[in-house]
Amino acid sequence: MAELDQVPAVVNFCRREQGILTAKGNPKGIHGVGDLGKTGIKIVNRHPGTGTRLLFDLELEKAGLRGEQIQGYDEELHRLDLDFIPLRWERFDFLVLKDRFFDQGIQLFLGLLHETFPGIAA
Repeated sequence: MAELDQVPAVVNFCRREQGILTAKGNPKGIHGVGDLGKTGIKIVNRHPGTGTRLLFDLELEKAGLRGEQIQGYDEELHRLDLDFIPLRWERFDFLVLKDRFFDQGIQLFLGLLHETFPGIAA
């Protein structure tokens, strides 16, 4: 396909901050993924296969931890009234063929994104 040979324009759609949710007030004093290996820390996890779970597993590896070392690693559920420890931002981008970037439909779509999400899509 000729399209795959072209270098696309990258249009940032939005960003999302990834992090760790803790009990309100962060009573265990967790500051990063490395703290999850401490005695007395129990977690609940995101579902396997989600992007968040894949990122978490990479962060565990960087901290020198394995999931089996962390109590609750295999438990997946949702909780409310939590605090948040940010880890990193992730971007979501659209790729547009450069020769199509100024097509009316593409520009209308990008304009709609800009109106709907001011300051995010530019």
